[in-house]
Amino acid sequence: FGRWQIVSPDGVAGGAFGTRDQWQAKNLLAQAAFHEAMFDWLEDDGKPAGTNLKQSLHEWHVVLALYASALQRRPIEIDQFDPPEDLFDQLAAALKE
Repeated sequence: FGRWQIVSPDGVAGGAFGTRDQWQAKNLLAQAAFHEAMFDWLEDDGKPAGTNLKQSLHEWHVVLALYASALQRRPIEIDQFDPPEDLFDQLAAALKE
């Protein structure tokens, strides 16, 4: 089905996904562990949870700005970018054209 790789401050981990069913089971566990880590982070008054939430949110903001830039066919100022509520609807409509 494919291979995966995660790069973190602790090093690189990787492996095979296995079958689609195995991938779905692993994905579900990964999502649960991610949410548990975020809840722990919130309960520990911002103690780092092994991820950099601020950096991750900034990276997601950049991805959304890239989508908007492609849709609007112009550069986006990331610092001033506030994604519209219907950004994904706009993207889906553009991809159907």
